[in-house]
This record gives sequence, structure tokens and C-alpha cells, in this order.
Amino acid sequence: SDISMLINKSPLTRYHTLICPDVAAGQPQRLTLPALKFCVQFLLNIRDEEKAFRIGYNSPGALASVNHLHLHLLYVTAYLYSDKAVSIHFQF
Repeated sequence: SDISMLINKSPLTRYHTLICPDVAAGQPQRLTLPALKFCVQFLLNIRDEEKAFRIGYNSPGALASVNHLHLHLLYVTAYLYSDKAVSIHFQF
């Protein structure tokens, strides 16, 4: 699917960008498998020295200004619990 990346007009961090999968489809704010695959692949392709990029998702009801599928690309240098949390490997 087509992916649009937009600069956030109210950024929370440096480089705050919106990832908008398949805008023409007018999808509601519900995470889709193609969007998730894109985000995982995007993060896996970031060079080691740029690993401070994170992707987050606002679920429905999170006060999004427009109810459409989007994710947030953020630059976060602080330690997050998820950095060292035990995880289970999954495959698509």
C-alpha cells in the first residue's frame, strides 16, 4: 500500500512525523497488518546510530484530531521500559 509521511504540525519531539498508510482508502483509526508490517520493517532498517526513533499508535478515543489510520514516528533518546522488556518473537 502507499504510505504518506507528514510532518506533525504540533510536534511532541524532534522529527515528529505522522505515518499515514493508504490515505486514499479512508481507513478508520484501527491498526492494520500492512501498516504494522511497514512500521516494523521501517524500524529494522534504521542504522544503529539512529535507533532513538520509535513508532507509536494512538488507539481510537485518544483524541486524534481526525479519525483516520495514522502512527507517530518519534525521536526519543530516553530509556523506555520497552527497551529491555522480555518479548516474544513473532513472524508475519
